[in-house]
Amino acid sequence: MIEHDNDRMARGEPCTFIYEAGDRRLPVVTFHCTHLEAPAPATDTVVLRRSPVYPVQELRSFQFAGDPAGHGVPAH
Repeated sequence: MIEHDNDRMARGEPCTFIYEAGDRRLPVVTFHCTHLEAPAPATDTVVLRRSPVYPVQELRSFQFAGDPAGHGVPAH
């Protein structure tokens, strides 16, 4: 589950919290996202890319249905 807090984003704090689907008590990861402008999608959208180093996919951005604000994941 992905949670985004606009108030924390405005304060420069970690604003994105990603939780394990079966346990939403503690986030798996938190970060301060990068604001992205994009057309509002009809459904929640997640952009992944294959990692050039590890055999996993990396989260690059996400956007909630009907919201013109996208959220980019900062580079390491």
